[in-house]
Amino acid sequence: MLLCPLDDLRPGMTVGASIMHPERPTMELLRAQTALDERMIRRLADMGVSEAWVDASGTEDLDLSVMGTELTDAQRKLFTDLSGALGKTSRKTLSSAQIGALTGAVGGFVSQIVANKTNASLTSRLRGGDDPLFAHCSSVAYLSVLTGLAIEEYVIEERASIANVRHAKDLTGLGLAGMLHDVGKTTLPPKLRDTHEVNLDPNAFPPEYEDHTIAGYQLLDSSTIPASAKLAVLLHHERVDGSGWPQASKLGSRFSETPDGTRLHVFARILAAANVLDNLLRKAESLKQPPIVALHAFQGERFTGWFDPVIRGAMLRQLPPFAVGTKVGLDDGRDCVVVRPNPEYPCRPVVRPLGGDASTPVIDLSLQPDRLVARASGHPVDNLLYELDADDSEWCRRAA
Repeated sequence: MLLCPLDDLRPGMTVGASIMHPERPTMELLRAQTALDERMIRRLADMGVSEAWVDASGTEDLDLSVMGTELTDAQRKLFTDLSGALGKTSRKTLSSAQIGALTGAVGGFVSQIVANKTNASLTSRLRGGDDPLFAHCSSVAYLSVLTGLAIEEYVIEERASIANVRHAKDLTGLGLAGMLHDVGKTTLPPKLRDTHEVNLDPNAFPPEYEDHTIAGYQLLDSSTIPASAKLAVLLHHERVDGSGWPQASKLGSRFSETPDGTRLHVFARILAAANVLDNLLRKAESLKQPPIVALHAFQGERFTGWFDPVIRGAMLRQLPPFAVGTKVGLDDGRDCVVVRPNPEYPCRPVVRPLGGDASTPVIDLSLQPDRLVARASGHPVDNLLYELDADDSEWCRRAA
C-alpha cells in the first residue's frame, strides 16, 4: 500500500485501508478495496481527509504491520472508554468504577502494544475525535507507553527504588497517567478545556490554566490509581531545566527536584514530552501539514531544556517523519515509497522508486548524502530535515 496525499488520488485507485472520518475516529468513510471515483474523492476533500492508503505496484512486499493500521481498533476502544469515563467526571473525584474501567482499558491497550512494539510504534497515532480533549488524552497515553517500551532499560534504571524488575517496568501507571493527565481541565471554564500550552501566547497566559494540573491531582488523590500516575499528572508541565509549572518547590518537599530536573519521576518526564509532541502533531494535522513539521519543531531550539534528552530522542526514533508506505519525492524529481525507517537518521529513510515492482532496488538515503527527501504528503520538506543530537545518538547506540 501507498500513503498518498488527497491531491494524488485518482478515479480507479483502490483503497488499501479503511478511510476514517478525521473528526470521528470510529466512523468509517470508505472500506478497504473500494474503487475510488471522482465523487468519492471530492467528498473526502469536503470532509477534511488529507491522505489515504491505496494499493500500488511496487509496495506488495512492505510490512503492513508498520503502516499504522493494526492498532486502530485498540486505539478507538481507548478513546471510547476515556470519553465515557471523563464525560461523567465530577469536580470532586473519580469513582472506583471509572478507575476500574480505565485501568482495564489501559491494561489491554498496553498488552496490545507490547505484542506489536517492534513495528506498531513506527507510525500509528490516534487522530481526531468527537471531543479533542479525549482524543488528545488517548494519543498521549499511546505515545507515552510506546516510549516507555522503547526505553525500558532506562525506565527500570530510573525506578531503581523498586526492587522487583517486573514491577519497575510495568507501564500501566504510565498509560493511566497519559489518559488522565488533563482530567483537571474538566474543572476549568469551557474556553480553556481544549487549550494547550504550546499554542498559547506566553504574554497572554491565562493564570487559571495552570490550575488544571493541581486540580487533576486532587481529583485522583483519593483514588486507587498508582502514586506514580498521580505524580505524572501533577507534574506533566514541569521541565528538566527546573522551569515549568506548577513549581515543584511550592508543592512540598516530596516533590522537590534538582536543578536539572532529574528528580522528576520518569513517568512525568515521558508524559511531558508526549503531551507537547501530540499537540504539535495535532496542530500540523489541522493545517494539513505532514508530521515532519511537528517533529522538526519538537527537536528544535524552542524546547531546549524542556525534556529529558533520552526521552525526546526515543520519541524522535519511535515516530519517524516519513512513515513506511508514504509517498515522498526526492530532490532529483523521483517519486518513491518509504520502505523502512532509519532510526538513527530519521529524515533519511530507505525508499524505492515508484513505477517498478517489488524487485526494484531500494535507496538507503543514509548512505547517499547527496540525495534527500524534498516533498512529502504534497508539501516541500527539504528545509525541515533534522538529525538527532549527540545525546539522542548516544542513547540509540546504548539501546541497540
